[in-house]
Amino acid sequence: MIESRIDLATVVYWPLRKVIILCCIVSVIMYALVYLSWIRPMQQRLSAQTAYQQTLTHNESIQRSALESLQPMVSELNELKGSTAKALQFFVRPDQLASVVALINQAATITDVRVQKVEWLTAQAIEHYIENPLRIQLHGNYQQLLAFSEYLANAPLVIEVKKVLIDRESHDSEQLHIDMLLSTYQLTRESSIIGRSDG
Repeated sequence: MIESRIDLATVVYWPLRKVIILCCIVSVIMYALVYLSWIRPMQQRLSAQTAYQQTLTHNESIQRSALESLQPMVSELNELKGSTAKALQFFVRPDQLASVVALINQAATITDVRVQKVEWLTAQAIEHYIENPLRIQLHGNYQQLLAFSEYLANAPLVIEVKKVLIDRESHDSEQLHIDMLLSTYQLTRESSIIGRSDG
């Protein structure tokens, strides 16, 4: 009987080493393919998303700081707006000049003062506003004229008393004759001296 002996080292070892080497090469190639096709793009997307998020956070921080710095300015503007609205109440618009005369007539009717004359004088331009002088002549007793003055002082339109001349109609009479110089004011940007009609 013939016995044959096979060298297992030459049969098993060398092919297994080649298989292992081949598997390693395939694994490296597969990892490279997976890295290039999936992992690397994901890392790039994550990096881009992180950078975008950081940019948004930075911009949000800048906007928040800007808003916080604007809050005092907004408060000042609102306060200035309220002050301006109050200041504008002291000025009479051109279309309100007739209302001034109507107000004087109303005050005279309520206080029983007799109005003898109402006359607009020449308007005076003073820097950013226009002064409209108004001369009125009244007749009445002391109480009536005092009530008339108080009515004008509480009027919605601001009327400044510039000058007052008082005379008695007679030595024994309680009736007084008053010559008053009043003034109203209007902003130059809202009106013009030319074309103003007298009351």
